[in-house]
Amino acid sequence: MDFDDSDIQLMRDDIVAFASKILGWEASPAQKMFLNNKARTKVICCGRRFGKSESMAIDLLHYALYNPESIQYVTSISQDTAEIIFNLVSVMISKNGILCEQLDKEVNSPFPKLIFSNGSVIHARSTSHEGKYLRGRNAHRVVVDEAAFIGDKIVDNVIRAMLLDYCGQLILISTPFGRNYYYELYQEGWDKPSDEIMSFHFTTYDNPHISRKEIEMIKNKVPELTFKCEYMAEFIDDAAFVFPWKIIEPSISSNLAVELRPEAGHIYVMGIDVAK
Repeated sequence: MDFDDSDIQLMRDDIVAFASKILGWEASPAQKMFLNNKARTKVICCGRRFGKSESMAIDLLHYALYNPESIQYVTSISQDTAEIIFNLVSVMISKNGILCEQLDKEVNSPFPKLIFSNGSVIHARSTSHEGKYLRGRNAHRVVVDEAAFIGDKIVDNVIRAMLLDYCGQLILISTPFGRNYYYELYQEGWDKPSDEIMSFHFTTYDNPHISRKEIEMIKNKVPELTFKCEYMAEFIDDAAFVFPWKIIEPSISSNLAVELRPEAGHIYVMGIDVAK
């Protein structure tokens, strides 16, 4: 591909143009809304299959290429989840000759990372064990996938500390899950958007590649609260649940992302509400 100076400058300044010209990937109107936004903290609340993983993979890739020696982390509640976006970046590079030339090497152990010829690095690590694998690291950007499922303490004590050295950018993407720190940041960025924090809301309907008929079929089959939360990305009020969020949240541990086995001498109880 041959690009003139104006194309090169446009791709540097515009992620959407970069994705179109280099990858042949066209952002949806909804994705365009947040991809080029420069807020220090971006809170993206979206329904299932909105297209967040692909768009964030392109975002990470663009930043790595145009910001030499930059450090980025994509993290989530489990290593498998953290690697979803990371692996998309890797696949995009492997399928594109121009991008392959920009990659120095890919490391898979002990933790996966992509090292670019300009010195930039993209890491993938989980927040499990109270952020053990992130502590002591620094970064220009951290992307937190399924952010609503990660405890307040990990974000405040570990992830924010990673960004101190460079006054870095924090990107939180998730479907809603209770009214925790993620909800509070979302409300702040929605009610008082600024260069410091900006919030975005998208539903599954905002993905033009998803059949509306399929979404309506799901809507008719799943409980109303499930559809509102998972597909319409609505924060559900405590009044809709048997237990309020302040009771549920302390019981959630990122350590549950690893395999657990029963211990001898312990009694385990599981409950499920089968009513709609």
